[in-house]
Amino acid sequence: MFHLKTVLLPVDFSDRSLEAIRQARGVGRYVQYRLIILNVREARISELQFEPGGLSTSELQSHLDREFGETPAEYIAEPGDPAEIIARVARNEGADLILMAGHNRRPFEDFALDSVTAEVLDSASCPVWLSLHEEGGQPPLFRRILCPVGLSDSSGAALDWALGFADACHAA
Repeated sequence: MFHLKTVLLPVDFSDRSLEAIRQARGVGRYVQYRLIILNVREARISELQFEPGGLSTSELQSHLDREFGETPAEYIAEPGDPAEIIARVARNEGADLILMAGHNRRPFEDFALDSVTAEVLDSASCPVWLSLHEEGGQPPLFRRILCPVGLSDSSGAALDWALGFADACHAA
């Protein structure tokens, strides 16, 4: 039986975050979990961090209430380096999964731009689910699960997680 206790969902108020929210709701179709929504802001900024063209706090809260009405969510806002905070909160809260928005960039662009996503992938103590598309609409049904793994110590755990989730949602 596949168990998923805690999902960490970092949001940055962007359209990409909305897709990650939609995918987290899709995961909830198959398993119940504790949801932690995290916003990381730069230390010198006292309010929640916004991406240009993104949502306001009230719009995001309304969206989250609609998406996760039946799923209790905890909200954390912390200042600091996003990759460090995401990895630390995941460890401290016992996250079984980090579900986050990524950028659709080429590998060289990620390297040159010092991607938060790449840093989280490197430092996370649990599997990381990257949402790279902005599809919108109803939460997805998962029919095929792709789990790229490297040769790190955590590859086996990530593969076990993906196999368990695929089994839980009857996916290939």
